Amino acid sequence: MYYMLGLFLSQYYYTQIPITFQQFFRIILTGAKKFLYYVSPCKITDYDIPAFLLLDFSRLSDYEIICNVRTGILRKDSHPMPPDSPDLSPDLPAPDRQALRLPSLPQRLEIVERITSAAIDLPEVAPYRNRAQFTFFAGDAPAQWSGYEGQLEVVGRCLEWFVFDYIIPELDATPAQYWLAFNLHLLSPRQRADAQDCLEFILSLFEVTQIEPGLGFVALDLLRPSQSYSIREHLISNEMQTGQLLLARLFPHRGSLALSGMAAVMGPHALAQIKQFIHQGKLKPAALIKELDGLELENLFGRSLHDLTQNLSLDEIYRRLRRYLTTLPSPPFSLEQLQEMLADSGDPLRLAADLCRQIPVFCRHEMDLLYALISVAWHQCHHS
Repeated sequence: MYYMLGLFLSQYYYTQIPITFQQFFRIILTGAKKFLYYVSPCKITDYDIPAFLLLDFSRLSDYEIICNVRTGILRKDSHPMPPDSPDLSPDLPAPDRQALRLPSLPQRLEIVERITSAAIDLPEVAPYRNRAQFTFFAGDAPAQWSGYEGQLEVVGRCLEWFVFDYIIPELDATPAQYWLAFNLHLLSPRQRADAQDCLEFILSLFEVTQIEPGLGFVALDLLRPSQSYSIREHLISNEMQTGQLLLARLFPHRGSLALSGMAAVMGPHALAQIKQFIHQGKLKPAALIKELDGLELENLFGRSLHDLTQNLSLDEIYRRLRRYLTTLPSPPFSLEQLQEMLADSGDPLRLAADLCRQIPVFCRHEMDLLYALISVAWHQCHHS
């Protein structure tokens, strides 16, 4: 606890950035998660569940689960399990572990396209675009995730997260919010209403309850139980089934709702599991609503920093870290200096915290990725 408090005080001292009680609590909770990461095995479902949704953090050992470094995301098999260890993962059919992606760009709202294309080029926003893309793809190239043909879709999801969720620290606003604030007077009344509606999007987990093929469907919000939405969707409604789990962003538009590109449909077993976690109190909907963003949805789809980084060679990690430094306007150190720090450091978590403070890092997902890369690199340097 004294170590975690020291991290908090040092962060405030060196950055002079006011920190709220909520941020203080997150730092304390993060430190506890880091401690558990090294002392506990991991037994959990194939789905990544945000750790901050657990009602009672002190009961983590009761669930036999573990948090990844800094992310607060519960992972399966973060450490190899002994052969005789019981498997607590539910026996889910393989197809239900996959998500049916919706196309990112075709048939999106015109106002969404306009905001996206204009916001990313703003002088105050553009310097963060490559940095956000590095975070979204964990330092890899988009083509490595989905092949050449799939780049458009996955980059579309990345841009949507950046424009509508990513907070530019100097602006204390997302690119979409900033663009609208400075262009409101240039829009027609209809355009202004459409743009303002877009910023009232709903990001959540939904149960598909009714379908009108070719027209749309009705979805029940699992995080806001009293809310259900009628969604206009011509393509995917021909393939959907009731009882599926939808993870999506809904844009209000002229009295109706439209799906964004950051959406996927999962099978009934995934829906049953989420409902069970909520019923058992393992998931806190109110907390998830506050933390959920487009990249967190990727985590719920199955994106795992542990899976993305655990098998990387040291040379590949250095390559990605070098690429990361090129996304910074004024890197505080070179890759060679970082390599020396890795060799001299006795604690990868403290080193990562120091680096995040020096850069500085404000995006929690970026911080997650740096912790993961530094941790894997440190262990290879000191245990290879």
